[in-house]
Amino acid sequence: RVNGRCVETDPNEPGEFIAKILNVAGGSNYAGYTSREASERKVIHNVFEEGDAYFRSGDLLRRDAEGFVYFHDRLGDTFRWRSENVSTTEVAEICGQFNAGVPLEFNVYGVVVGALEGRAGMSTVAGISHDRFPFARFLDFARANLTAYQIPLFLRFVPAVDVTSTFKHMKVQLRDEGFDPARVADPIYFLNGADGYVRLDSAMHQRILAGQIRV
Repeated sequence: RVNGRCVETDPNEPGEFIAKILNVAGGSNYAGYTSREASERKVIHNVFEEGDAYFRSGDLLRRDAEGFVYFHDRLGDTFRWRSENVSTTEVAEICGQFNAGVPLEFNVYGVVVGALEGRAGMSTVAGISHDRFPFARFLDFARANLTAYQIPLFLRFVPAVDVTSTFKHMKVQLRDEGFDPARVADPIYFLNGADGYVRLDSAMHQRILAGQIRV
C-alpha cells in the first residue's frame, strides 16, 4: 500500500487478484458465503479510494508486459495444484485419521516443482519412523478419502511437528526447503506412479526437476 491505498503491480510482479464489489439497485455483485463472518474476512475496504470495497480471491497472479495473465501462487493455508485449490488443513485432518497403530501428525503444504505451475502437495509425518510407516496402506487410504490432486506427492518424516507460539503448524521454512535432499536431512519419499512411495535421493530429485519423471 502507498498512503494507505493499494497500488497495481508492475509487469511480471506477482500480486493478489481482487474484484470490485458493486452495489446496484439495492443489490450487490458479491453474494458471499453462508457465514457472514467468512464473507467479511474476504472483503477489503478503502482500497484505491475512500469507501470502495473489493473481494480478495487469495490467488496471486502475474501479468506480463503484453497484458497476458498467469497464475502464480495461493495465499494462506491453501495452494493450487492441477488447476485446483487444495486446503492444507483439510488434507492434514484426513491424513491424521489414518490408523498406523500409533498417533500420527501431518503438516501439509505446497512446494514448487521446477517450472510446473502451482505447487505440489507435501506433508511432514511425525510419530513414526519412515522404516516403520505402512506406505501401501496409507496410499490406499489416501486414494479412498482424498481426490487425486489432494494426495501428498512427497512425505517428509520428522521427529516432531514444529508449531508457533499459538500452536499453528510452521510451514514457511518447510516450503522453502522443498523436497531437495541436499537441503533436508530428514527422509523424503516421493509418490512415483504405480511404484507408490519411494525413497527420494538426489538423482531422482534432479530427474523430477528436469521433467524426466512425471509428477
